[in-house]
Amino acid sequence: MTPFLKKSLTWLPLACFDMAFSLFAMVFCSWWLPAFANARGWLPRRLSWFQTFDASLDWGWQGGTFPPSFSQHWDRCKWLFRNPAYGLGYGPLGIPFDPSDWTVHRVVRTPAKQFFFASSRHGHFNLYYHGPLGMYKLGWKAWNYWDIETLDWKPGYQWGPEMRTAIAASFSPFKRRKSV
Repeated sequence: MTPFLKKSLTWLPLACFDMAFSLFAMVFCSWWLPAFANARGWLPRRLSWFQTFDASLDWGWQGGTFPPSFSQHWDRCKWLFRNPAYGLGYGPLGIPFDPSDWTVHRVVRTPAKQFFFASSRHGHFNLYYHGPLGMYKLGWKAWNYWDIETLDWKPGYQWGPEMRTAIAASFSPFKRRKSV
């Protein structure tokens, strides 16, 4: 069995676990977790699997993702609903990232479509598609280290607190790019 096939088969149960944990977090945790956030909107370290590493729970309304509502607690819940288990995907389910381990097989960038497919020498992979059929992210997010303008890895770039990349398993058929 090739390393790529082996990692692909490893990715599937990990991705299913990530999606199940995200669903669990949405249904059972996202509504009460904001009560543990500090004044700046950060959860304690022991709850970091539920939060993004790069934005506090207040970023949803502060960053303009959505307008502020009737309560800070509700705004923080909405942010957690959007990213229910981001820390889990980056930490325990993510992988160390070294661009020299990765080969980019195909990149397409047009006004109507972006496509990226790469694999690592360890068998990890990343497929990113955003076009008329929706947005799909599968594998591990090497795409986050890629510079679509220069068609090369971002020099010296580190996504997050460590040189890691998160597991990805997102399907958004309604988040489409319009054909020009």
